[in-house]
Amino acid sequence: MHIEQELRNWLATNIPETRTNKPRNTRIVLDYYGFGDLPWPTLEEIAIRFSLTRERVRQIITDSFKREANTAQLPIASAVFDAIERHELAPVSELRVELMDQGLASADTTIQGVLHLAHDLGRCNGYHLYDSSLRRVVRSEAEFESNTSLVNPNVLSELRSGLRQARTLPGLLGLARFEDLRTRIENAEIAERVISFVNESPDAVKVNAGDERWYVYEDRDNTLLNACGKIRSVSERLDIDVLSSTLRNALRRRSPGPFSFPQVEVISEWIESSRWFRVDGKSVEFLGEKRDLAEIEQAVVEYLSSVDYSLCRPLKEDLLAKGYSTSATATAIMASPLVAVDKSGQRTKYTYTLISKAGTVRDRPPQALNRYQGFRNRLKTLLAAGTDVHGVSLSRREQAILREWLFGDDVESHCAICGRRFSVSALVAAHKKRRSICSESERVDPYIVFPLCVFGCDHLYESGALKILRGEVVAGKVRRSDAQDMVRVQELVGRELHEDWLRGDVAYFEG
Repeated sequence: MHIEQELRNWLATNIPETRTNKPRNTRIVLDYYGFGDLPWPTLEEIAIRFSLTRERVRQIITDSFKREANTAQLPIASAVFDAIERHELAPVSELRVELMDQGLASADTTIQGVLHLAHDLGRCNGYHLYDSSLRRVVRSEAEFESNTSLVNPNVLSELRSGLRQARTLPGLLGLARFEDLRTRIENAEIAERVISFVNESPDAVKVNAGDERWYVYEDRDNTLLNACGKIRSVSERLDIDVLSSTLRNALRRRSPGPFSFPQVEVISEWIESSRWFRVDGKSVEFLGEKRDLAEIEQAVVEYLSSVDYSLCRPLKEDLLAKGYSTSATATAIMASPLVAVDKSGQRTKYTYTLISKAGTVRDRPPQALNRYQGFRNRLKTLLAAGTDVHGVSLSRREQAILREWLFGDDVESHCAICGRRFSVSALVAAHKKRRSICSESERVDPYIVFPLCVFGCDHLYESGALKILRGEVVAGKVRRSDAQDMVRVQELVGRELHEDWLRGDVAYFEG
């Protein structure tokens, strides 16, 4: 028996048979604690459903349950509350699986409803659900599991401190390694949950480089984006390799402390991912606004515009003659986003070139790569032009581009999960990671979608009954049942996805 059945039995026993509205009152109490269609209904919603007033619904819940119930009468509910209170923090999805494994809850049990019940019975005080930005979850988000956590108030301040560190660290480094964030937060459990918050945040851009994973928040001031704004003042388009190496060199004006600056390859991957750049082969266009140059930067641009390149000494002497200090001059020359430095010779022979003159934009790569970049650029342009006012139209246009990416001119294609062939009208461009928690850089990545059929696979994946783990179909939030949807889940478990649908960030499937 699980918690819902125990509550049903309690209501059947304790609401007097003499009450003519016993079935209705039972349903009202069950709905109120999330054992209905909604995970967190309001009194008003229940009142409308049963054609009652809000006050009458409140009275029914109080008279039928609150006034009479206690935890001694509900041992299964007490066991659930014990399980919750053993955690300082826990992802909602993992907590539900734990309760299901113990036979205390079903796949349909809503954690917010359970928490609501616990509070009314005097248990789990202070526990609430929070999203990946540590905002209290509102009713409409109550069961968005992939970015929702149950949090004990004792660790909330520590979590918030860790999240602040996560948001400020890239400001020091341009992009920050997850490993550096992990070492910066002393409490290992807090560190891992903060890292999961970063992974789930729609504001954080994640970059993979070898075995390392980096991130940056693009919704706040950022060293690299600020530098690109200055670069745009002198050049509209650049070679991606020149831009990446110049940005890496410009980070030298900051001290990384015990942490690591991103290497050129990491910055290049970020440029490819970020919504702020349109990339065509090796040609890069920054889509952000121009930033004003400081006086000394204007002096550098003026000098280097008059020559093909310069050694350090003549450029330094020019700036010193204009009254700039030695330290400011060194930074403006050796760690400037406006100056490309060629270090192939001896240190005294390094050459300094205005970034707009450094290298040439290379030819476009092969057509296969162009198709991916072309669709990505179309999505970036769409996002840059979109507004909240035109959200529905924007979403439809985005969906049209993603469907064109998946199907092109094909009239038939395969479902990525079941492998069956369908007319494309029976396939959807499904997001591997729920769109509402995708970062802007993820939304403009064509690899964020894969084709799923409307004859079951799309519903099962969207509901969490099916998940993808290391390229294989596994069972997610399921209940033991001979219902056809659950039977279908078991039939699909173990299937391997074609490599075409595994391209892109592996974390897409983890969201």
